[in-house]
This record gives sequence, structure tokens and C-alpha cells, in this order.
Amino acid sequence: FPSHDTRVAILNSFPPNNNVIPGTDSTYHLTFRSSTGAPITITSLNHTLVNTPGPVTISSTTPTKNTCGDPGGATIILNSGNEPNSGGGGGTSGSYSISGFTIPAGSPGECFIEFPVRGFVSGNHTDTINIGDLKTSVGTNPGSTSSTLQIRDFAAATINKSFTPNTIPG
Repeated sequence: FPSHDTRVAILNSFPPNNNVIPGTDSTYHLTFRSSTGAPITITSLNHTLVNTPGPVTISSTTPTKNTCGDPGGATIILNSGNEPNSGGGGGTSGSYSISGFTIPAGSPGECFIEFPVRGFVSGNHTDTINIGDLKTSVGTNPGSTSSTLQIRDFAAATINKSFTPNTIPG
């Protein structure tokens, strides 16, 4: 397979990434860039989302955004993973497979793919796509990319009640 090519880059992000409520949707955003000046093909990207401190699942099997060109036969496979048990244990993170799409020509050429994700365990979930994971028609990504999904702590609800006057007749 072609070697690393500095003209190819991938970035991942979780916009917005701060204080997401456990079990609610956030967005996973992938940016594909090329500085070749010509369209290039995404041969493959296979990735499992971070699983620490708990699983991050994929909420839909359909991307919410895709600006990468499809010359025909391109595929995105989104595998949801499994939510943790109600006690917080278990669960598996989602995974995805992307192939056949085109990063357009440009300076740089750029396209995006987004899909909804959910985290269930509070803490920082740092997802890393490693060097060489993105394979294209000109080479692989020479650098890794990381982004953090922050899932907030849930504090127990408290109720305060007061009476005025503070005596009950009777």
C-alpha cells in the first residue's frame, strides 16, 4: 500500500464537546483534507470509537452530513455498538467503515462526514485515529488526530421545601 503522504490529513471532532448530558446525542465530525490539487479517493477508514471511561455508541446508521463525492459504489457502514447496562457496566463502542468517497480538488480539497454519537459514562472520552488508518489513492495519513467528548457528571437531584409561616395550625 502507498506510504504516508503529507498531502493527506484527517481530523476528528465532537462539536459541541463540553458538558454533554449522559445518554444524549452529540456529533462526531470527520474532516478529510488533501493538498494534492486533484481529487483523491478514500480507499478505506475503519475505526472503533473510544471505549474509556465507557462506550461511545453511534445513534444512527445514516450519516447526518456527507459532503464527500460519491463516484458510485462508495460506502459508509455505521455499527452502533451497545449501551452499557443500567448499572453502568458493559457496553461496546460503535465503529465505522468508510470507502470509495472522493476528497475534492482544492487548496486544500476538503470534505466532511458527520453522524450522531452518545456517551453514557461521565468523564473525558478521547478518541484517536492513528497514523496510517486513513488509506487513500495517494497514501495514508502521516499524523494521528484526537478529539475529546466530555460527558458531564450527574448529581443526585435535591428538593428543598419551606413553609411560611413555619408552623402548621391545629
